[in-house]
Amino acid sequence: MKTSWTRSARSWRDTGSEWGWWWSRVDTGVHSQQHEQRLFAAASVYTLALAHEVLRQVDLQALALNQPLTIEPLDAFESESTDLAVGDVLTLRQALEHMLADSSNASAYALMRTVGRGQLNAERGTRACRKQASRCS
Repeated sequence: MKTSWTRSARSWRDTGSEWGWWWSRVDTGVHSQQHEQRLFAAASVYTLALAHEVLRQVDLQALALNQPLTIEPLDAFESESTDLAVGDVLTLRQALEHMLADSSNASAYALMRTVGRGQLNAERGTRACRKQASRCS
């Protein structure tokens, strides 16, 4: 498996493609990145972690599912014709539904803005360290 990942990463690098990624194995610290400093449109894999963080903050009563959320211009920068529009107002619950069921980029960006990218990354890192306490001390 390690060899196939290495080959894939090497072949992507050689093509000069517009792909970018950053991944790390928490248990070993092995990581790979491609164009990690460039800004790319987000892929859908982060939406599960984002939904988890929104619901975690709801459990902590820092957010509420009936809290209104307005789609702002930066939330809709890569929206599709079927996505939400700038100025649309929905609840956090509706935004979660749009993000997960309809793959709404505008909802995802609005939720990310609400919880904070730094908070999401910090919480993910904290959870990873709790699982691998020996690596994080």
